[in-house]
Amino acid sequence: MKELFRYPINSYRETLLYSGIYKITCSTNGTIYIGSAVEIYGRWYNHLYTLTRNKHINTYLQRSWNKYGPANFTFEVIEQCEKDQCIIREQHYLDTLLFAKEFIAGTDNRFIELGFNNCPTAYNTLGRKRSKNEISIMRDRAIQMWQDQEMR
Repeated sequence: MKELFRYPINSYRETLLYSGIYKITCSTNGTIYIGSAVEIYGRWYNHLYTLTRNKHINTYLQRSWNKYGPANFTFEVIEQCEKDQCIIREQHYLDTLLFAKEFIAGTDNRFIELGFNNCPTAYNTLGRKRSKNEISIMRDRAIQMWQDQEMR
């Protein structure tokens, strides 16, 4: 799955440990997903894990993955930035690449046509208090993911 990364540095894994903005592109139809992460490699790993198991939360992205296959998707780091700038920079790319601002204003529908993103507004869950049940579920999923030899 290493070939799904499009990044100009040989040490892609080390580089992707940084925070920043990334783009997932379906080369078949040109549709893109814009996201931000505190640890880009970990976020991409999570996307890859859920997509290959047909369990991704974004059904539009999941259906395209199923239809066109992993060979037609690339993961690309758009910008490295500080953690506290991730949401601001993600919103910038949602506005410039997917015309989110115009979509919110009701003047342009290209957001729907060009992107996999469900929401035109960037947000995160950093600092959110999770219930013991949520923590337990997340722990179990992480253990299952790391035990899977195919994903290592």
